[in-house]
Amino acid sequence: MAGGHHVLSRLRADTVFYDLPPARRKGKDGRFPPGRPRRYGAKHQARTWSQMLGPWRTVSVGVYGRRETRRLKSRVVLQRSLGVNIRLVAVAWGQRPVVFLFGTDTPMTPEAIGEAYAARFAIETGFRDAKQSFGLTTYQVRRPERLRRLLHLCLWSQTLLRLACWHLTPEPIYGAWRKPLAYLTLAQQQRRSRTASQVLQGSKERGRPVRNGLTISPHTREGAVGPSLCAKL
Repeated sequence: MAGGHHVLSRLRADTVFYDLPPARRKGKDGRFPPGRPRRYGAKHQARTWSQMLGPWRTVSVGVYGRRETRRLKSRVVLQRSLGVNIRLVAVAWGQRPVVFLFGTDTPMTPEAIGEAYAARFAIETGFRDAKQSFGLTTYQVRRPERLRRLLHLCLWSQTLLRLACWHLTPEPIYGAWRKPLAYLTLAQQQRRSRTASQVLQGSKERGRPVRNGLTISPHTREGAVGPSLCAKL
């Protein structure tokens, strides 16, 4: 927060928070009463607060690419482990358990906090692809410039793999639960590449000709990447 950044995340249902401390009032003599000012207000639990204290509001928020109706409850509190004021938001819909969100940017509206938290799922897919498809979980470099070079090499290899699988179409083997695609996903391209590599290794052992490390198509002598692919590009 000192650098101008804020945190937005989720809290447990048994999280304990405190009301903001009451303002000190001067006595009749115009002086504050003796003693140290209070640092915390009344103590509450998130689950109890959502069930008993404060009204709910029904609002329309954008989650996962569509507008949906949610019930929200919000207040500015003090979370002791964080040590700062936060805006606590309780989100309820249907028969699902209540979800508790918080943001250190207290002027932020509860609707904006809910939409921002739902939008984080798009980031998770990028993390998954970086770790599973780009191999960033096994790299052994530490300097930033070497990491950028590795990322460029991964992008080049993915581009070459996509070009090699340009003319291939996915097979409908996943059932009706999956949205049909007109192209191969990166994981499907990798599986096709591993299968082709096994066939290629067998061809080498039998002494068959191989050109540039690509499987020769039986219908054309140009290989997997030929003039037809260049015409498409």
